Amino acid sequence: MKRSISLLTVLAFVLAFSGSVYAQNDVVNTYANVIQDVSYATQTDLNFGDFETSFTSGSATIDPLNASNDSGVNGSRGATDGYSAGKVFISGASDQSVTVDLNTSTIQLTPQSGGSSDYFTLNPIAMSHTTGQNSSNSGGNNLPDGGQVDLDSSGDATVWIGGDLTPTDDDGSGMTPDSYANESDLTLTINYTF
Repeated sequence: MKRSISLLTVLAFVLAFSGSVYAQNDVVNTYANVIQDVSYATQTDLNFGDFETSFTSGSATIDPLNASNDSGVNGSRGATDGYSAGKVFISGASDQSVTVDLNTSTIQLTPQSGGSSDYFTLNPIAMSHTTGQNSSNSGGNNLPDGGQVDLDSSGDATVWIGGDLTPTDDDGSGMTPDSYANESDLTLTINYTF
């Protein structure tokens, strides 16, 4: 009898707790977005314009925020025969944020014809920015190196670059007449994440 009670107890326990098993299914949606790559294109080179051979000391400054702060440059800013801040258009996804780094190392501009040891030193010290593609030759808001730029709803922004240019009259007879340039060392890096 003891044995039958044990078997009956086990059987009752199994029947009491062996209800039906239920499961539910649901779909998990899966998505991936592809957004436009960030790119940039130089619209205007940083151009300090023309100087006389007697420009052997001091400096010329282009302020990317406001042309009225420029000094030591000749002509009209943005004019064909004048001078200009560097200008870059950035394009990407709508309302995307990017950071902008400018190589702020000192850069030498050397005579393109060679034969002279005179040179200019550029200190690219300033940037400014605004959302959208802006046709003016300066403006926006101050942009520190590594600063954030927000692209507009069309995915565009404008960055201006300025700096100080200092002559070095190496032989002491005035700056040698020539075109002075550096076409490789002033670099702008756009960093972005998704």
